[in-house]
Amino acid sequence: DKPFEVMSLASLFNQKDFFTEVIHADVNLFYNREIVYDNLIKFQNHYSLEDFYLDGYSNDDYDHENPWLSDRALMDVVDLKANQYKNENKNFFLFPMTVMPHTPFLYDPYVGSLKYSEYWNNELSDSTLKYIYYMEYYNEFIKRMFVDPITNESRVLDDTVYIFYGDHGANILSDDLSLMTYNNKEEKISPMEYRKTNSQT
Repeated sequence: DKPFEVMSLASLFNQKDFFTEVIHADVNLFYNREIVYDNLIKFQNHYSLEDFYLDGYSNDDYDHENPWLSDRALMDVVDLKANQYKNENKNFFLFPMTVMPHTPFLYDPYVGSLKYSEYWNNELSDSTLKYIYYMEYYNEFIKRMFVDPITNESRVLDDTVYIFYGDHGANILSDDLSLMTYNNKEEKISPMEYRKTNSQT
Protein backbone atom coordinates (compact mmCIF):
# COMPACT_ATOMS: atom_id res chain seq x y z
CA ASP A 1 0.00 0.00 0.00
CA LYS A 2 2.13 2.82 -1.29
CA PRO A 3 0.79 6.24 -0.20
CA PHE A 4 -0.66 8.36 -2.99
CA GLU A 5 1.66 11.24 -3.86
CA VAL A 6 1.20 14.22 -6.14
CA MET A 7 3.80 16.58 -7.50
CA SER A 8 3.08 20.07 -6.19
CA LEU A 9 4.88 23.38 -6.07
CA ALA A 10 4.99 23.07 -2.30
CA SER A 11 6.71 19.68 -2.42
CA LEU A 12 9.20 20.91 -5.03
CA PHE A 13 10.06 23.97 -2.94
CA ASN A 14 10.36 21.76 0.14
CA GLN A 15 13.05 19.78 -1.67
CA LYS A 16 14.96 23.04 -2.18
CA ASP A 17 14.81 23.85 1.56
CA PHE A 18 12.18 26.56 1.20
CA PHE A 19 9.60 27.16 3.90
CA THR A 20 6.19 26.64 2.28
CA GLU A 21 2.95 28.15 3.55
CA VAL A 22 -0.55 28.51 2.17
CA ILE A 23 -2.68 31.43 3.40
CA HIS A 24 -6.41 31.04 2.81
CA ALA A 25 -9.09 33.13 4.47
CA ASP A 26 -11.60 30.33 4.72
CA VAL A 27 -12.25 27.74 7.42
CA ASN A 28 -9.93 24.77 7.81
CA LEU A 29 -12.63 22.21 7.02
CA PHE A 30 -13.73 23.62 3.67
CA TYR A 31 -12.69 21.17 0.91
CA ASN A 32 -10.80 19.28 3.66
CA ARG A 33 -8.02 21.81 3.35
CA GLU A 34 -6.66 21.04 6.81
CA ILE A 35 -5.85 17.53 5.52
CA VAL A 36 -5.17 18.17 1.84
CA TYR A 37 -2.77 21.10 2.20
CA ASP A 38 -0.66 19.34 4.82
CA ASN A 39 -0.75 15.69 3.79
CA LEU A 40 -1.29 15.73 0.04
CA ILE A 41 0.07 19.03 -1.29
CA LYS A 42 2.75 19.10 1.43
CA PHE A 43 2.62 22.71 2.61
CA GLN A 44 4.58 23.02 5.86
CA ASN A 45 2.01 25.42 7.28
CA HIS A 46 -1.63 26.26 6.55
CA TYR A 47 -2.78 29.66 7.81
CA SER A 48 -6.60 29.64 7.74
CA LEU A 49 -9.52 31.81 8.80
CA GLU A 50 -9.21 30.43 12.33
CA ASP A 51 -5.62 31.71 12.49
CA PHE A 52 -6.67 35.17 11.32
CA TYR A 53 -9.11 35.37 14.23
CA LEU A 54 -6.59 33.96 16.73
CA ASP A 55 -4.22 36.75 15.68
CA GLY A 56 -6.87 39.41 16.35
CA TYR A 57 -8.52 39.98 12.96
CA SER A 58 -11.62 42.18 13.03
CA ASN A 59 -13.84 43.33 10.15
CA ASP A 60 -14.00 46.74 11.81
CA ASP A 61 -10.28 47.27 11.22
CA TYR A 62 -10.85 47.03 7.46
CA ASP A 63 -14.19 48.85 7.08
CA HIS A 64 -15.56 45.50 6.00
CA GLU A 65 -19.22 44.42 6.18
CA ASN A 66 -19.13 40.86 5.00
CA PRO A 67 -19.31 37.30 6.36
CA TRP A 68 -16.00 36.62 4.61
CA LEU A 69 -12.63 37.94 5.66
CA SER A 70 -11.35 41.04 3.86
CA ASP A 71 -8.77 40.41 1.15
CA ARG A 72 -7.18 43.64 2.36
CA ALA A 73 -6.28 41.74 5.53
CA LEU A 74 -5.00 38.83 3.45
CA MET A 75 -2.52 41.11 1.70
CA ASP A 76 -1.41 42.62 5.01
CA VAL A 77 -0.72 39.13 6.40
CA VAL A 78 1.21 38.21 3.26
CA ASP A 79 3.38 41.31 3.69
CA LEU A 80 3.88 40.61 7.39
CA LYS A 81 4.89 36.98 6.85
CA ALA A 82 7.12 37.72 3.86
CA ASN A 83 9.09 40.29 5.82
CA GLN A 84 9.28 38.01 8.85
CA TYR A 85 10.77 35.15 6.81
CA LYS A 86 13.05 37.54 4.93
CA ASN A 87 14.42 38.85 8.24
CA GLU A 88 14.94 35.27 9.41
CA ASN A 89 16.98 34.62 6.23
CA LYS A 90 14.51 31.95 5.14
CA ASN A 91 13.83 31.09 1.55
CA PHE A 92 10.05 30.88 1.37
CA PHE A 93 7.12 30.10 -0.88
CA LEU A 94 3.86 31.82 0.13
CA PHE A 95 0.61 30.80 -1.54
CA PRO A 96 -2.17 33.28 -0.66
CA MET A 97 -5.69 32.60 -1.94
CA THR A 98 -8.40 35.24 -2.17
CA VAL A 99 -12.00 34.59 -1.16
CA MET A 100 -14.30 37.47 -2.11
CA PRO A 101 -13.54 37.89 -5.84
CA HIS A 102 -15.53 34.80 -6.73
CA THR A 103 -18.94 34.00 -8.15
CA PRO A 104 -21.49 35.35 -7.24
CA PHE A 105 -19.40 38.50 -6.47
CA LEU A 106 -21.38 39.65 -3.47
CA TYR A 107 -20.55 42.28 -0.84
CA ASP A 108 -18.76 44.60 -3.23
CA PRO A 109 -17.43 47.46 -1.05
CA TYR A 110 -17.59 49.80 -4.04
CA VAL A 111 -21.07 48.80 -5.22
CA GLY A 112 -22.71 51.59 -7.20
CA SER A 113 -19.57 53.72 -7.44
CA LEU A 114 -18.28 52.53 -10.80
CA LYS A 115 -20.12 52.92 -14.08
CA TYR A 116 -18.71 51.92 -17.46
CA SER A 117 -21.58 53.09 -19.65
CA GLU A 118 -25.33 53.43 -19.49
CA TYR A 119 -25.56 51.01 -22.40
CA TRP A 120 -23.72 48.29 -20.50
CA ASN A 121 -25.67 49.00 -17.34
CA ASN A 122 -28.94 48.56 -19.21
CA GLU A 123 -28.04 45.59 -21.40
CA LEU A 124 -25.64 43.33 -19.49
CA SER A 125 -26.89 40.69 -17.07
CA ASP A 126 -26.71 41.38 -13.35
CA SER A 127 -24.13 38.62 -12.87
CA THR A 128 -21.80 40.13 -15.47
CA LEU A 129 -22.18 43.64 -14.04
CA LYS A 130 -21.28 42.33 -10.59
CA TYR A 131 -18.16 40.75 -12.04
CA ILE A 132 -16.88 43.82 -13.90
CA TYR A 133 -17.73 46.19 -11.04
CA TYR A 134 -15.68 44.01 -8.71
CA MET A 135 -12.58 45.16 -10.58
CA GLU A 136 -12.26 48.28 -8.41
CA TYR A 137 -12.00 46.20 -5.24
CA TYR A 138 -9.75 43.67 -6.93
CA ASN A 139 -7.37 46.39 -8.14
CA GLU A 140 -7.29 47.91 -4.67
CA PHE A 141 -6.22 44.85 -2.75
CA ILE A 142 -3.76 43.65 -5.43
CA LYS A 143 -2.12 47.06 -5.19
CA ARG A 144 -2.05 46.59 -1.41
CA MET A 145 0.30 43.64 -1.89
CA PHE A 146 2.86 45.98 -3.46
CA VAL A 147 2.19 49.36 -1.82
CA ASP A 148 1.46 50.15 1.83
CA PRO A 149 -2.02 51.79 1.82
CA ILE A 150 -1.11 54.19 4.66
CA THR A 151 2.51 55.20 3.99
CA ASN A 152 2.54 54.61 0.21
CA GLU A 153 5.90 52.90 0.69
CA SER A 154 6.76 49.97 -1.54
CA ARG A 155 6.14 46.47 -0.22
CA VAL A 156 7.97 44.85 -3.13
CA LEU A 157 10.72 42.52 -1.92
CA ASP A 158 14.03 42.08 -3.70
CA ASP A 159 14.85 38.71 -5.25
CA THR A 160 11.19 37.73 -5.14
CA VAL A 161 8.94 36.39 -7.89
CA TYR A 162 5.22 37.25 -7.88
CA ILE A 163 2.85 35.05 -9.89
CA PHE A 164 -0.93 35.53 -10.21
CA TYR A 165 -3.39 33.05 -11.63
CA GLY A 166 -7.09 32.25 -11.60
CA ASP A 167 -8.35 28.71 -11.20
CA HIS A 168 -11.45 29.11 -13.39
CA GLY A 169 -13.35 31.67 -15.44
CA ALA A 170 -16.26 33.82 -14.32
CA ASN A 171 -18.82 32.13 -16.61
CA ILE A 172 -19.83 35.32 -18.35
CA LEU A 173 -22.74 34.77 -20.72
CA SER A 174 -21.85 34.57 -24.42
CA ASP A 175 -24.26 37.42 -25.29
CA ASP A 176 -22.69 39.61 -22.63
CA LEU A 177 -19.17 38.90 -23.85
CA SER A 178 -20.25 39.69 -27.42
CA LEU A 179 -21.82 42.96 -26.33
CA MET A 180 -18.69 43.99 -24.42
CA THR A 181 -16.50 43.06 -27.39
CA TYR A 182 -18.46 44.85 -30.12
CA ASN A 183 -20.58 47.28 -28.05
CA ASN A 184 -23.73 46.23 -29.84
CA LYS A 185 -26.24 43.36 -29.78
CA GLU A 186 -25.96 42.35 -33.42
CA GLU A 187 -22.39 41.08 -33.71
CA LYS A 188 -21.55 37.81 -31.97
CA ILE A 189 -18.22 36.29 -31.07
CA SER A 190 -17.52 32.77 -32.31
CA PRO A 191 -17.90 29.79 -29.95
CA MET A 192 -14.13 29.27 -30.03
CA GLU A 193 -13.45 32.90 -29.18
CA TYR A 194 -16.02 32.75 -26.39
CA ARG A 195 -14.36 29.70 -24.79
CA LYS A 196 -10.92 31.27 -25.09
CA THR A 197 -11.95 34.66 -23.68
CA ASN A 198 -14.26 33.34 -20.96
CA SER A 199 -11.52 31.13 -19.53
CA GLN A 200 -9.38 34.25 -19.08
CA THR A 201 -11.93 36.11 -16.97
